[in-house]
Amino acid sequence: MKFVNQLVVSSLAVAILSGCAGSAAERRQAKDDFKYLDVESTPPLVSSPDQTLEHYPDYDIPAGDYTGGIGKQVDIRPPQQVLELIPGARTEQKDGEVTCGF
Repeated sequence: MKFVNQLVVSSLAVAILSGCAGSAAERRQAKDDFKYLDVESTPPLVSSPDQTLEHYPDYDIPAGDYTGGIGKQVDIRPPQQVLELIPGARTEQKDGEVTCGF
């Protein structure tokens, strides 16, 4: 086999195998560290008495007791959706499972 053919075949093999690399756990978690979880809250902004602060409620986080995962416990994979692109196809969603009919 010529060197050029060997190079092409080995390059394709490396490209295919590198696409399969990685575990399911890596796809579920964010890639960076989670140092932001250790950051302390900053004190509220205090202005002088003769200043008027503008407040926009668009970004207010409502007070409440929130439950759910934090950091590595959060699954970041996008949701999957079945699209009915074939004429006459139909989908039924029940108990988190999707059944496709043609």
